Amino acid sequence: MARKAAQLVRPNGTPFLDSGSTTTMLARELPDQRSIVFTNSITCACELARLEQVRAILVGGNLNRCSLSVCGGRSAEDVRRLSFDQLFLGVTSFQSSTGFMCGSDEDAALKRACIERADQTVVLMDSSKVGRRSTFQICDLDAVDVVVFDGELPHEFLRACDNADVQVI
Repeated sequence: MARKAAQLVRPNGTPFLDSGSTTTMLARELPDQRSIVFTNSITCACELARLEQVRAILVGGNLNRCSLSVCGGRSAEDVRRLSFDQLFLGVTSFQSSTGFMCGSDEDAALKRACIERADQTVVLMDSSKVGRRSTFQICDLDAVDVVVFDGELPHEFLRACDNADVQVI
């Protein structure tokens, strides 16, 4: 998934990398090309540090020791003053009735702020997350432009993506 997503990153772009294991792998796969990469993830920032042509910018906020990321009101406030070409979004789950979700209200608020400021929203999601349940809604399927997945999504989800004009890679 990370290699597929890395191919979507635009040269001279301004992507935002959300926190999570898949976005960290995406940061590892990014080519060393001119760009400004925003993130709330300490692990993504560590991966970006190896790239000479990439300017990495961390948004501020409260440290989440479990995910090694920052979130909270300050993070969302920082994001609302920015614009991104692309958002690479990690999610905990998807259900057709509730959309994309995660386990933290502060993370969900930051993810929603990022969606508002991004020209394109790309969800990175493996098939195990479809049908799972989580607590805090991030967005519905219609707020997403692309879903990058591991190749085994249920037909029902693929049909919903087609109906919402969401590209699936």
